[in-house]
Amino acid sequence: MARLIGGVLAGIVVAVAAIFAVALAGHQFYPLREAGLGDSEAVAALVASLPLGAFLFVAAAWTAGGFAGGLTAALLSGRVGAAWLIGALVAALGIANVFLYPHPEWMQVSAVIAPAVGALVAGHIARGRLAARAAAAA
Repeated sequence: MARLIGGVLAGIVVAVAAIFAVALAGHQFYPLREAGLGDSEAVAALVASLPLGAFLFVAAAWTAGGFAGGLTAALLSGRVGAAWLIGALVAALGIANVFLYPHPEWMQVSAVIAPAVGALVAGHIARGRLAARAAAAA
């Protein structure tokens, strides 16, 4: 149980780092304009004015978070299901994000699909590596 909890916690840290890294790369292409975070109308206007590429970076960040965090959690815990748990957590954060401010409908769907795709790929890779690890140990 401790291995599962440790793997999931490490997966969360890696997922956040991956999301941050991809978002930071996106800000190099699409710098954010100043908007007071306390002013929800200003932030909503900013989100509504973002170009397609900025949204694509956000979707890529969610995918990267689901993948990197999911792979970390699955490999450290020894359980492929841990990848899905990280994917679900990243999806929950994405859903919260799209409900805070108006997003295009495809981004609302992407908040669920992108981390799920990342977690799915991570789970497949982890399954192979865990099976190879078990075969080597036997």
